[in-house]
Amino acid sequence: MITPYAEKTIKNHVLMSLGVAALPLPGLDIFLIYYIQLDMIKKLAAIYGKNYFEISGKAYLSTFTTVSLARLSSSFIKAIPGIGTYIGGVSSIVLSGASTYALGKVTAKFFQDNIELSDINLDIAKSIFEEELEAGKIFAENLFKNNKKEMKEQRDLFAEEYKAKKEKEIYRKLVELKKMREDNLITEKEYDEKRKLLLGEI
Repeated sequence: MITPYAEKTIKNHVLMSLGVAALPLPGLDIFLIYYIQLDMIKKLAAIYGKNYFEISGKAYLSTFTTVSLARLSSSFIKAIPGIGTYIGGVSSIVLSGASTYALGKVTAKFFQDNIELSDINLDIAKSIFEEELEAGKIFAENLFKNNKKEMKEQRDLFAEEYKAKKEKEIYRKLVELKKMREDNLITEKEYDEKRKLLLGEI
């Protein structure tokens, strides 16, 4: 049985996914939900005391590309004026939450069985994922209908964490860039150009 803390973590990330998917920006939700799901895997690993490396987390997440592609197509339906916006938006929101739910459930089940992320049987994982996806659609739809306030709170929390992480990463790149200039690996002009691009991302 999945621990209550893991269940709460999954629910919070489903709420984040729903909140982000509800944004009226076609394509942006796909990019952000990827990081929400990656963060969920990392936090579930911490809950169960499992090793987590971002490269393995990304490789694991990439095994569920079928659903990702389905979400991609419904997301871009939002760009169609009129009814396309409504139908695509609703389906994208629910599917985004459902896929996060299913991913969280299958990951927690393997961790609960004391299996490391790198040792998870991906074929079995995909099979369980498809089963959990159906339950996830109902779970996500209920949250979307009845937890709008909590959904927004979790989305705002994710936005704050994401911004802080991005700024930290940009600072790291600026430090590396400065060292490259000091070591004469790039010219002053190249340094200025790359520095402006990085600062523009903040």
